[in-house]
Amino acid sequence: MNLQPKMFLYILFILSQIGTSLAATPATRYESNIIFFGFNDRSLATSSFVSTFNSLIRSKCNVNGLFTIIVHAEGENRDTPWVYAMIKKFLHYRGGCVFLMDYGYYAKSNSLVLHSHFDGIVEVLKRKMQQIGAYNRQLCFGSGFGARLCVAAGKAIGNSVIDRMELCDPSRTVFNNGFDPNPKPAAKNVACINTSSDLGTSTYNCHQNFRMGLCGRSQPAAGPPPLNSHGLCPYFYILAFNNNFVPNNVHKCTSTRLATMSSAVKMGYNARFNRTLVRGDVFIATAKHIPFIVKNGIIDNQMTAMMDYINRKI
Repeated sequence: MNLQPKMFLYILFILSQIGTSLAATPATRYESNIIFFGFNDRSLATSSFVSTFNSLIRSKCNVNGLFTIIVHAEGENRDTPWVYAMIKKFLHYRGGCVFLMDYGYYAKSNSLVLHSHFDGIVEVLKRKMQQIGAYNRQLCFGSGFGARLCVAAGKAIGNSVIDRMELCDPSRTVFNNGFDPNPKPAAKNVACINTSSDLGTSTYNCHQNFRMGLCGRSQPAAGPPPLNSHGLCPYFYILAFNNNFVPNNVHKCTSTRLATMSSAVKMGYNARFNRTLVRGDVFIATAKHIPFIVKNGIIDNQMTAMMDYINRKI
């Protein structure tokens, strides 16, 4: 078949456009199914704006301020109870702009199906991090599967470029029963809060691993899902804004990488210890009742919790 030169070039052009379209389809599909809700320090989480990849960050956020990205866990979405409580805490204590990445469209799937979408979701999160910029003022909080997403996106940005990551019980399921071989390059400081070993990782290799409850494997307060040992993690983190989860190795847990202790060491965003000096495992026993703080070695703190409630200390 003989084709005229113009026709041949036209066919090549059409084929190239088809290839480009096919290559762009996955990213476009994931972006259309994932929503970023933004909050600034003026909204106090009472109102939000949808942050698209076409909108200017500076139109809603102070470009010289701080930026926080919250990534929920598997089986969750923007309506999960802890999510808006977390947004309010970050707005109050950190300020700036907070973005919630709602990938609930995919998170409702079972672990195997969700994992098959991992790379596509990571690409969208990475693009949002790039759109925000100001990497030295970015913090990514991820819970469960969301912790995995934060790490992968951070590493895709570059080695220790993002300022800080706070990771709640990174998911174990479908990830070879362990955490990323080396999550540390995802940010200048990667802190992990470990609360379970059935749904959460049993590999402890973040800059700091706050191993809660029974050596990070289970929690005395655990009940049925969603408040099992894995699901309690973000609630612990929220409570840590106003309560001190300090080292307390009641269960005599052991580790080959015990962190150097100081009076400033505690779990949570408000901790002011020197993160370049405190590296390794920090064991923090937890109690059965809210606010889950162990005092005087008492795990079953029902009476103390009741009195705190009566006295409005919680």
